[in-house]
Amino acid sequence: MYSTRKRRIYSRKFVATAGVFDGIHNGHKFILKKVISEADRQKALPLVITFWPHPEYILKKNFPGHIMNLSRKKNTLLKLGIDNIWVLNTTKALLNMDGFSFMNIITAKFSIKEMVVGEDFKFGYKSMWGIDKLRDIGGVLGFNLSVVRKIKYNRMIISSSLIRSLVRDGDFLTAKSLMDRDYIFEGKVIKGKGLGTKMGFPTINIENVDNLVLPKNGVYAVLVYYGKRTYLGAANIGFKPTVQPEKKHSVEVHIFNFDKNILGRTIRVVFLEKVRKERKFSSVSTLAARIKKDLSFISSKYSSYPYI
Repeated sequence: MYSTRKRRIYSRKFVATAGVFDGIHNGHKFILKKVISEADRQKALPLVITFWPHPEYILKKNFPGHIMNLSRKKNTLLKLGIDNIWVLNTTKALLNMDGFSFMNIITAKFSIKEMVVGEDFKFGYKSMWGIDKLRDIGGVLGFNLSVVRKIKYNRMIISSSLIRSLVRDGDFLTAKSLMDRDYIFEGKVIKGKGLGTKMGFPTINIENVDNLVLPKNGVYAVLVYYGKRTYLGAANIGFKPTVQPEKKHSVEVHIFNFDKNILGRTIRVVFLEKVRKERKFSSVSTLAARIKKDLSFISSKYSSYPYI
């Protein structure tokens, strides 16, 4: 469990919530604010019980990806005022547990005064348990239950699934509105084949270490955060069909005005706009001409972007 000592400790009693909280969107924040306010009112401590990796990553072969990695999730929760975070390792054994056993484990570890959840909260084996069952369990195990209503944006119910779909479809502005921050893809720079350099457009290859959601295959205008600086860049997501015979999905970024060797380092990428779909060109020279055109478009449109 992660805990800080910044908040005055009145007792070892907790007001808690449980969930994946992937992306920590504005709907999640509404629940977290309720946790903090109730903890303050009851002279208790706020607690978030969360999971890593996402249960759907374990259960589904086609899981589209996480919105944020575990480190970013913890840091975001701390910034929002959650001092105590318990991360459960998501295993099949945990997912096969019935709802009562799951809550029994939590109340055995923590003295829970109140649970705060959203109105669509599901838990236990195959998510078969809901808020009515949770309220009944609270009567047995000795905690109260507060239920927080869903939040909508332009008539859409805010959810992590919706944000993943928006990122996949390249609607980064709406995804940002639902989280009040940019979607950030973060990964480790790995060694590539140097194909971009040979064409005159050096790129860095990024490994998707945390299985984060990616936009659909194509070319994108991006911001790259490295060290204390922000750079403009162009990202290619896909299989590089013109130059790469094997079917290996990749993420590579050309960074404008950048010549550092950052192999093995972690960088953050913010997607601005989809420039075009990925396609196979008739020759490498035709591809190079198109890349030059893509870079010229991105440079002319975003060179005066306020964050660069």
